[in-house]
Amino acid sequence: MFSNQIATVSQTINLIRAYQKACSSQLSKWRIYKRVVVTRYSLKYLSTLYRQGLYQPPVDFAQTEDGKQAKNIEIMQLHTVYEKLVYSLVHFPRAGQLNALVLDFVNRLAEDFEIVGGSESEMRGFVEVLNRASLKTFNSPCITRHLFHTLFQLGDYEEAEHALHTYLYLIGLESKALLDTRSTTEALASDAFGYLRPVPSTDDKEELKMAKDAHKSDGPERSQEIESVVNQIRVLLAAVKMYSQELLRGPDAVYMAELADRVYSAGLPDGKHEEDQDFAQLGPQVYRALGVAFGFLASQTVDPDCRPKFHKKALDSLRKSLDMDNQNWQTYYQIALQSAEMRDISQAMQMITQSLNLNPKHLPSWHLLALLCSCPVKDSLTQSIKAIEIALMEASPESVYKDDWVDYNDEIAQYIVLQMTQILLIERVDGPEAAMLAQEALFQTFGKIVVPELIPNSTSSNMLHEAISNGNNRYGMVLSGSLGNMSINESSNNGNGVAPSQPDPKNERSRSASNASNGSTVKVGLNGVGNRARSLSSFTGRKFHLAEMFNSNHLDKSDVNSIRSDPTRGIEKSGSMSSISSVAPSVMSNHTLLQSTTILNRPTLNARLQHQHSCKMLCDLWLLSAETYLKSGKLDEALKAVSEAENVDWTTHSGVWCLLGRIHLARNEPDRAIKAFQKGLVSKPNDIDCRVWLAKSYIEKGHLEVAESLLQAVTQENGWDCPAAWFYLGEIYKQTDRLSRTKDCLFYALELESTAPIRPFCALPRFV
Repeated sequence: MFSNQIATVSQTINLIRAYQKACSSQLSKWRIYKRVVVTRYSLKYLSTLYRQGLYQPPVDFAQTEDGKQAKNIEIMQLHTVYEKLVYSLVHFPRAGQLNALVLDFVNRLAEDFEIVGGSESEMRGFVEVLNRASLKTFNSPCITRHLFHTLFQLGDYEEAEHALHTYLYLIGLESKALLDTRSTTEALASDAFGYLRPVPSTDDKEELKMAKDAHKSDGPERSQEIESVVNQIRVLLAAVKMYSQELLRGPDAVYMAELADRVYSAGLPDGKHEEDQDFAQLGPQVYRALGVAFGFLASQTVDPDCRPKFHKKALDSLRKSLDMDNQNWQTYYQIALQSAEMRDISQAMQMITQSLNLNPKHLPSWHLLALLCSCPVKDSLTQSIKAIEIALMEASPESVYKDDWVDYNDEIAQYIVLQMTQILLIERVDGPEAAMLAQEALFQTFGKIVVPELIPNSTSSNMLHEAISNGNNRYGMVLSGSLGNMSINESSNNGNGVAPSQPDPKNERSRSASNASNGSTVKVGLNGVGNRARSLSSFTGRKFHLAEMFNSNHLDKSDVNSIRSDPTRGIEKSGSMSSISSVAPSVMSNHTLLQSTTILNRPTLNARLQHQHSCKMLCDLWLLSAETYLKSGKLDEALKAVSEAENVDWTTHSGVWCLLGRIHLARNEPDRAIKAFQKGLVSKPNDIDCRVWLAKSYIEKGHLEVAESLLQAVTQENGWDCPAAWFYLGEIYKQTDRLSRTKDCLFYALELESTAPIRPFCALPRFV
């Protein structure tokens, strides 16, 4: 029975290939209506086979490794044919008309592309396909939805945000009046850069007014297309993740989450959605996203009156999600994290235990458990260390144990952050010397990570995106001794700031990370596993292996400029319509509609964020070493480590200046310390540590009024849970004979200290 089915499938696929081959030799208008119908059903048939695992590749690809890619190429070639057939029939629609044939093509392509997957370049090609489709439609929310999802996956968040707002307007969830109403609310949330942003109103009447404003048609004509509730909610959930995890804008995340809640609640009374499985599964996701958004907004708000309200809404939404699906580990993790931030350690312990029972492979869950055990109220530092050891054995990324380079991603980042927490625990339990030994191993692990770096192109103002694969040499690090000698040998630049396209075995140069002070290069040796060389890559962080660099099909730097002048170079042209490879022995062409012809002239926001995060991670490692030296009284070594951190990132990392100021305080240099803390606040105006240490310095110099204003701002804003801030504020009240306030501050500081982990909970991912 099964063999007969396989034979039937093989015969049908061969007929499809033969038909397409025969059509390719005809004129483009030959029997075009019949060809559209046949191609449409052929696509549907191949997609079904792909999902069922019954696809049969061509004979010459069946026994080769390329056969794994044949099905992807073949179905996309068929979509290429279908696109040309569709566009030869349709025209731009009249007012009120829909190009159903174009929308059918886009939806089919999006479904198949989601199944087969694609590289970054192919996703760029898909964006171009959507742009071509938009020329045959008028304000289509369907095309805009696919465009948003693709741009979000690419990491082009700026363009994705434009597509998002366009989509929301077209489906009637947003209007200019609504945006104006949002901008009039109080600016009570501070973003990552210290800028204040308007927050959602807590008044139900205001929320009702905003809902009415959303339906005002005060812009271009809205589309007549009907978007399903499921598609609308999926877009809004992706928007919540983008604002919470990538753009770090809590108010916008709450706006999107509330829209998702409103759309979901409006769909519940409709009987047609009650039996929809996709719709039913979205309920827990909507309320989980709403809880995460409100929790994130609570961490960013500067209003002490609004913060508990946002915390309550976050916890209520997460519990509602848990009531709808009590077997979801993500919800347990989010409730545990929210409870920890609200200092309910016991509740957080219960929730994170449930999360680990359901998914013991989630590294941040183990990290949260370790942080909870490190709180003084639990007094279980040994259990914290044990939890991290179990996490490293059970949930570590497999790639970190291989003698090869590791691409930077969120999982690797969380692995490094967990090991940094482990070093803090080792220092607390076993002393600084044991922590220094662990730090050496951590530096070696970080040296295996390949991360993107942004460097200027010597021939234009564009930015090239480079993946430098020289291990520790990527940051100019030479590891030796306990933590490395921290010394680098300067070498002359090659004149343009970019390494040569081929490595010189005698003198391989590498650019030090973000050396903003002098931009000098450092001399390094190519000593690493696999000896992979640095190479040019795309703007979203794709990295080439050495074999790809010197492949004849891979363009080197000299080819980039020629492509800019002649965009058609390197693209194979054909006089007739593309065809599917026949069953006869031949080489299947891989030219499809997903080939991108766009020459990017800027890195995506995701690439810039990855570069920023990787530099911050290395900076944190050096600061961790510096703090260990500072606590052990080795001020000169601490200053050297801070200098290394300064070479990595001295413009945006306030911790560099904060630790430098602490070293000056240890050397009894208060004036230089104050200047360092002030420089840290220039890079990050709302940094908690810089403001607290600056206030401490002013207290020691007798400037109590200045210190009090600083500490009042900290305790009311993002440092509301900082025990040191409340303690020093209480000391000021004590010195100024305000005993009642002194008592309140000191008691609250003790309460916070008992629930303070060894490092803040913000080190954990907020959105999973």
